[in-house]
Amino acid sequence: MTTDSNKKDSKIVEYFKLRWYTITNFFLGILAYVWLILASLVVLVPVVWMISAAFTQGNLLTSVPLIPDPSKWSLSNFEFIFSYKSNPAQAIADFPGAFLRTSQIAILNTLGVTFFSVLTGYAFARLRFKGKKSHASYDDGTSNVPFIHGNGGIVPLIQNLWNFE
Repeated sequence: MTTDSNKKDSKIVEYFKLRWYTITNFFLGILAYVWLILASLVVLVPVVWMISAAFTQGNLLTSVPLIPDPSKWSLSNFEFIFSYKSNPAQAIADFPGAFLRTSQIAILNTLGVTFFSVLTGYAFARLRFKGKKSHASYDDGTSNVPFIHGNGGIVPLIQNLWNFE
């Protein structure tokens, strides 16, 4: 008779363990969704506010309401940015001109980096010179970390700090 009661007790314990596991997973799932909703709100609310600010008339961002009202939106800010000239004698407006100048710099920079990368790749592949392995290892090791590689990285900053007097 004791074995029957032990079996019955173990079935009851197993049932409650399974039930507890199910209830725990249910509440953890709810907690995960609450966390995801809050995290997405932290990301999306500023984006919605920026869109609202772009379409709201006026010069001050303090005049932008927290809850957007699309009925009061206007394209006047966009008209201003694409037509404003700080100097009336200019041929094109400030923003499009700045965009064109930035595009020219980006294109020239891309062409220059591509040209010198091809030359460097050819030198490492075909030529023999002292320090080739160490230079190639440095190049391979730092090319995956953009803020370390090249002239604008952290290496020149550290060199400047070492030479600081």
